[in-house]
Amino acid sequence: MKKKQNHKKYDDNWVLLNKKRKVLYSSDNVADVFRKGQEYPYGTVIIEQRFEPGTCFF
Repeated sequence: MKKKQNHKKYDDNWVLLNKKRKVLYSSDNVADVFRKGQEYPYGTVIIEQRFEPGTCFF
């Protein structure tokens, strides 16, 4: 029997990641993510945009 994959979707959202690439915060607005990232020490978080699997950003 196949296990149902039940993971959170962050497709087409801006996310705030820690060094271990764990999602700390997610929003559709990059400004919200940027403001939240300013609460953490410099160099400890990364802002990234998550794309839907199979899409290309070029």
